[in-house]
Formats: sequence, structure tokens, C-alpha cells
Amino acid sequence: MNSAYIYLQLYRLFDDVTPVSVDCGRLCNKACCKGEDTGMFLFPDEKAVFSLLKPDWIRIEKTDFTYEYVPVRTAVRTFNKRNYWYPLPMDEVAALDNLQQNPGW
Repeated sequence: MNSAYIYLQLYRLFDDVTPVSVDCGRLCNKACCKGEDTGMFLFPDEKAVFSLLKPDWIRIEKTDFTYEYVPVRTAVRTFNKRNYWYPLPMDEVAALDNLQQNPGW
């Protein structure tokens, strides 16, 4: 599966959804929409999408922008048997003789 296909699927999934509930230009001081000489940075391999579609409204140029990868420490999570059920309210368990609390709670 090539990167262009993956990005196209992502675009389709998120076409009507925005990750922010406000005008994103307010967050970045309109970094990508100030005029002719501004633009957005592409994700790695995203250029393949535009090379495939060849839209006439886009211009891809090299930039000296770089970034540094910073590894993120992830949490180790365990999934126990009790995680399959929510605990029952204790007053419900106490009110009914044949009702037992879910395992692990």
C-alpha cells in the first residue's frame, strides 16, 4: 500500500471534520493563509498525493524547515478481567439477594 493511497483515505475520512472547533488561523496567526508567499507544510510522503492528483491550485516548493524527532515515553497499560465489566452500584447489589458484584470489583 503506497503513501498516496493512505493519505487519500485519511482525507476522505476527515473531509468534513476539523480537529479544532475554532478558526485555525487564529491559533497560528494565519501562518498558511496570509497570501501568495505562505503555505502549509506537508507531512512526510504527502507530496505523493499531490503528484498523483496534480491540482492546478497548489505549488510545492522546497524549504529549509526542519524538525527534531523527540521520542515520547508511553505508558504501560494492563487489561485485567475486571475491565470487561463496570462495577454495579453497591445499593443495587445489597437490595437483591441473587445479584453479585461483577468480578474484580
